[in-house]
Amino acid sequence: MLRALGLVERRGPVGAPAPRLPGLPPPRFGVPALNERLMPRDADINAVRDRFARSGERRTLVTLTGGAGSGKSQLALAYAHRFAYDYDVVWWVPAGDRQRAFLALASLAAGMGRTPGYQARAALSGLATDAAYRRFLLVFDDVPPDDGLEDLLPGGSTGHILITTRSSAASTVELTGMGRADAVALLCAMVPGLAPEAAGRVAGAVEFSPFALELAGCWLRETVEGFCAAGSAVVASAEHAAGELVAELTRDPGAGDTPGCRMTGLALRTLASESLGRVTVLLVQLGSFLSAQGVALGLMRSRPLVAAVADLADDDALRLDAARVDRALWLGERYGLLEVDWGTRGRVHIGNTLQEVVGELMGPQEREARRATLLRCLARYAPAETSEDASSAARFAELQRHVLPTGALGSADPQVRRWLVNQVRYLYQHRAEYGILNAALGLGLSVLADWAVRFGVDDPLRLRLAGQLANLARDLGDQQRALELDRDALARQRARPGGARELPTLATARGLGGDLRGMGRYADALVEDQLTWESYVRELGEDHPQTRRAANNLALSRFLSGDAEGALRVEEDNHRRRLRLFGEDDPATWWSATTVGVYRRELRLPEAATRLQVAWQKLRDLLGAEAMATVRAEWQFSAALRPTDAGRARSHARNARTVMRALQGEMHPDTLASTMSYAHAQRRFGQDHAMALELATDAHTGIHSGLGLAAGHPFLALAELGLGMAEAAAGSVQRAERRHRFAVEALTDRLERVHPWTLSAAVDLGALLAATGRVEQGRDITADALADAVDYLGPDHPCAVDARHNLSLADRGEPTGWRLIDVDIPQT
Repeated sequence: MLRALGLVERRGPVGAPAPRLPGLPPPRFGVPALNERLMPRDADINAVRDRFARSGERRTLVTLTGGAGSGKSQLALAYAHRFAYDYDVVWWVPAGDRQRAFLALASLAAGMGRTPGYQARAALSGLATDAAYRRFLLVFDDVPPDDGLEDLLPGGSTGHILITTRSSAASTVELTGMGRADAVALLCAMVPGLAPEAAGRVAGAVEFSPFALELAGCWLRETVEGFCAAGSAVVASAEHAAGELVAELTRDPGAGDTPGCRMTGLALRTLASESLGRVTVLLVQLGSFLSAQGVALGLMRSRPLVAAVADLADDDALRLDAARVDRALWLGERYGLLEVDWGTRGRVHIGNTLQEVVGELMGPQEREARRATLLRCLARYAPAETSEDASSAARFAELQRHVLPTGALGSADPQVRRWLVNQVRYLYQHRAEYGILNAALGLGLSVLADWAVRFGVDDPLRLRLAGQLANLARDLGDQQRALELDRDALARQRARPGGARELPTLATARGLGGDLRGMGRYADALVEDQLTWESYVRELGEDHPQTRRAANNLALSRFLSGDAEGALRVEEDNHRRRLRLFGEDDPATWWSATTVGVYRRELRLPEAATRLQVAWQKLRDLLGAEAMATVRAEWQFSAALRPTDAGRARSHARNARTVMRALQGEMHPDTLASTMSYAHAQRRFGQDHAMALELATDAHTGIHSGLGLAAGHPFLALAELGLGMAEAAAGSVQRAERRHRFAVEALTDRLERVHPWTLSAAVDLGALLAATGRVEQGRDITADALADAVDYLGPDHPCAVDARHNLSLADRGEPTGWRLIDVDIPQT
């Protein structure tokens, strides 16, 4: 306490955060509210505290075990709330499945200042390396017995990790039932007029199970209130209600019939005896399939779900007034079956233990009927393929929580399957947390195989799912898998009568163009993108958003194929249309402006850097400084600054690369490309060629060994060229020359000698030869490059301008002052 008040010197690392006073949570506190009625015993809390306290700040794992309803989660919550003051970060991670775990860690990353991308990874990295977070508490709740959590635990040597699971483990605190005194105190506090003796009988009847005790207390309270409303005295009412409850609970329990199961069944039967209670029972039954981490009130109040419940309950009042759902939810809360957050978060929580019990009580036939009803409601709640507004994204974000718990992946209902296809589309379009994308791709591929068996390989929804999974694979850098998925799906879609003109076919074709670009097959991609754009124009018109996306792809393929002028014409038209159609507040408008700036930069047209700066700043204002589109725009802006302001170029390139590493990982293609761009800027800056060489080496290594690129891919040649330029600047001339020659030959083989990248590599090789005293050899290579540039690109193309400049120096025998052309590895 004296250290917390600053009255004595605090022990600990310099710069580490000071402890807080008890009762004050840390700045980053992400833990559910505590059920004050069901406080665990102090002895259990202290047992956890003792295990952590003995290790100080050293990394320590403590596992809480026990059966369903034994109070593991409540104990973890109580510890997190009681001792939050002793930590810099306290965060709750539901670990029943990877999706929920990644979402929780992504939320932590957002609180730590990270933005979309590999947020879970960024959060774990921050906990492992940042002194501001060295004293952290992570609570992994409901961990499956066979899950080692390897991909969810932060590195480093500090921090406390608390795990709840039903399996035994090392460093375990095992929970059983409540003690008699605690159980009696709990019931007496909940039920007015209940005598301790009667409370003891009830506690014994539920075998002191914390889960069953809370339900018993709620049932008794409601029953006592009913008796009192009918005129009975409170003490007599409590005694009579307790007697009824004990008799009911001890009446011939079935084999395996737990106290929690008996108590839940009684609560549901009691509610089902009147009309509003029947609505509550149905909401609880349907909710038992949804995420235990909560359901949005908007979903519980949604028209499809309300209509389904009204039909099942035959409740005319509910058909005419959806607000009746709120009364039913409040009734369920009074009986302890659910919790409702009526505030800004607006969520309904049904605990996982209760969900399991309710499912068991329904029986197989009723359970599957209720699941099918719920899935139909979710499918109707899901936005359609044409919905792209913010409310649609919010709905998909909510639905994402419920895909796995509901068993939707196994449904044969066409509308449910349609929803799942659109759910994958949402993940791709809104760039969900990358850990979730990885998990979604793996699950999706399993579903794709399952649908092939159940519905046939040519099933239209299966083919649409394949196209969406290809988008995920491409976004995650798995170009080969994306190509295989798109190519197979597209061939089957086009083989259907009239299939070539259907919009799902065009969407797959657009994806295939992206795959071909990613594989370095730019001429093939250009053919595909040209046909796709023309098809969109024919089917939807010039101004449709899908046509505009196809135009962006067409421009990119033209650029990669060596036609920067043609790319610029297409993208400038695209940008003008986007401004007219969607205005200045649409991020896609400013991404189009970024692309225009890139093509102007490559052609060295006026105001390229200014336009890129404006686009970057607009994206920053609209999306935030570390949104992926913003960072990519900053990356492109930095490249435009290199010829005139290498210092600023280096600063922006460094920032872009840093954020990309955090969001997408070190081995993502864009991260590696931005690293090479940073190396170019560092080399141009000129004060630390060793650092430029280190950066270029990192990029080269990643591109050659980490992306799985096929031999001959242009990126491999550009990586050689970039590393060679860094080596030349650092004095390793012989290696640099070998890399330059390799780049020229490889680019000639793949893209032909007149492609701007090939000509740029030739100009750079000529300059390298001149700098090492071989001016005549440099002159010959440069003269050939100039002739090709003038013939195929025009006399004013940057390749021609730089080659002409260098040739004039060669004619005077000057080995220095030759211009170099940086070739940035583009985003495809």
